[in-house]
Amino acid sequence: MKTKVIVSGGYAEEPNELNSKFFKEILKDTGDEVTVLIIMFARPEEVWNEKSKRCISQFETTKGDKKIKYNIANHDELEEQIESSDVIYVRGGTTSLLIDAIAAHPDFVNLITGKILAVESAGTYLVSDYFYSKSEGGIFRGLAILPVKTICHFEGKNEEQLDKCPGNLEKLLLKSYEHKVYFI
Repeated sequence: MKTKVIVSGGYAEEPNELNSKFFKEILKDTGDEVTVLIIMFARPEEVWNEKSKRCISQFETTKGDKKIKYNIANHDELEEQIESSDVIYVRGGTTSLLIDAIAAHPDFVNLITGKILAVESAGTYLVSDYFYSKSEGGIFRGLAILPVKTICHFEGKNEEQLDKCPGNLEKLLLKSYEHKVYFI
């Protein structure tokens, strides 16, 4: 069973036409009743509920007649939460926080098989093989779910940094609000 991975360059919670297309793409292949797991591990835990409201709002404005149940991921129940969800949405923030948090769940890659995985910014870096982060200062490894080397929030600068990445990987340059779909 294929996994649908939708990557966003960032700021997906901001209401605009490109982000509406991103959220419609997330829900496009789902049934009438959908369970969405929102992973906020790239942010401090004390802001998870507040920050998740903006992405829930984006889902709500693009869902049509679908009935959506939302869950906020927690570390203790993550595996069970993924198993019971149709869509796994990984919100952006601090990439190193997110990668460290997901690394504590070694079955993550297996658990998302057959699901819809939607990621933005730090989440896009998480699924990349390599990524360049200006804010974190260099080239870093992701989980290599996608064979790509990535820059999010791309503004036409630092593309040459990706030449430092080994291997013959697709170069993924995503401006804020842009998205791309993969099936793995």
